Amino acid sequence: MRTNWTEVRKFYGLWPPFDFRVAVPFLLNVCLLGVIFLICAFLFLRGDLSFGTARFYFFLYLAFLLVMGAVFSKASKLSYVILLWCTIELGLGLGSKIVSVPKGHYSLFPQNDPVDTSPSATIYHPLLQSVPRPNYRYTDHVHFGHWADTAKAAGVDVASLEGQELRFVHNSLGLRGKELTADDLAKPLIFAYGGSTTYDLGVTQGETWVEDLQSDLENKYTILNWGVPGYSTVENLLQTAFYQDIIGKKPVCAVYYEGWNEMVEAHLENLDSGYADLHLLLLAERRDPLFLAQFSPLLFLINALAVGRFDSIPLASEPPGQSPVAGRDERLEAVFTEHIKTIAAINEARDIKTIFIGQIFNRGWRPADTPGKFLPLVKGEDIPLLVEGFKSVMKDIAASIGATYIDAGIANFEGSDFVDSVHFAARGSRKFAALVSKQVGDYCQ
Repeated sequence: MRTNWTEVRKFYGLWPPFDFRVAVPFLLNVCLLGVIFLICAFLFLRGDLSFGTARFYFFLYLAFLLVMGAVFSKASKLSYVILLWCTIELGLGLGSKIVSVPKGHYSLFPQNDPVDTSPSATIYHPLLQSVPRPNYRYTDHVHFGHWADTAKAAGVDVASLEGQELRFVHNSLGLRGKELTADDLAKPLIFAYGGSTTYDLGVTQGETWVEDLQSDLENKYTILNWGVPGYSTVENLLQTAFYQDIIGKKPVCAVYYEGWNEMVEAHLENLDSGYADLHLLLLAERRDPLFLAQFSPLLFLINALAVGRFDSIPLASEPPGQSPVAGRDERLEAVFTEHIKTIAAINEARDIKTIFIGQIFNRGWRPADTPGKFLPLVKGEDIPLLVEGFKSVMKDIAASIGATYIDAGIANFEGSDFVDSVHFAARGSRKFAALVSKQVGDYCQ
């Protein structure tokens, strides 16, 4: 056994006469492997490293490469390349994590969450950019992460919501909800349009406000949930114009819950009336990144660079040379007005009644924590002003064209009705449906 160990040391240049050409890359790879082991032990004891997560595979992948670098250290150039690669990977991961912590920004350090190999819940659409995947079911979990303190301060019931499983069901039409039966289609139809707050991203299947609304209307109507995360009045207008006859039967009413995703375009100098300058770029569904890019910071960056260079859809970026602007945006409100008028006109031409509902949000959420890439030019404290501006537009237009406007009353809601700044928890969805159901029922009958 001793002879074998001696032979190993001689093989790797660790026995006189020493061969530093082999020994140095061998020892460097082993030392970095030891550093990774210590980091893993530290994270594991803190509860920040679990088996089977992207973070686990990140360290496993580095450990495997470093073992290979040590084993093949006789090929010193290859061994140094492996060592350099792993050093860059580790530096990018840990460095970006350290830098991002104070500001709460995204880091390249893989999350301590299971690696997701399932298909995306949305697929690319040439006109709408992103639509729900038809005939698809998936689960997610409420996880606050570094937003936990902000959520608690806003009144969100973090203790009961953390880790809660959320089930999502898309039917064959690509709409959130169960498959429609002949009995469902025999009833008068109501279509509900909006973004993620209509899709109801914060609640499990069976507890969306659309489902609660149908129940509150005693199931006299079948309500279809056309909400899609990220959608604004641009996508809702396109849905109304081109896809309203998807089941060959007109709705008696179309409900539009609007006023949040419009803010992406607020204060842009060259505002595009179709939101093609920023909003649509953020919404565009792209191909999934390379599998290894889920837990390799370097491959993630290489993949992103390749997308930026070869993808015909440009990447969304913050407007250059602009700083957040205070107050409402009259130009955006004018564009929003045209969207609302056009939606109502299309419905009127088809003898469909139109209902607009103003956006409800969590008043306790600290405004300064909301802006970022999603709202690059919005001052956090002015979010209520912008939302109220959109509400005012919808209310005035509804009164002038014979449509109806419903305000559920933001004062009726508290922090525990939400899972974040704007998405309802189950109790919020129930409350919202109860507050609007009478007006919807009276207007649609």
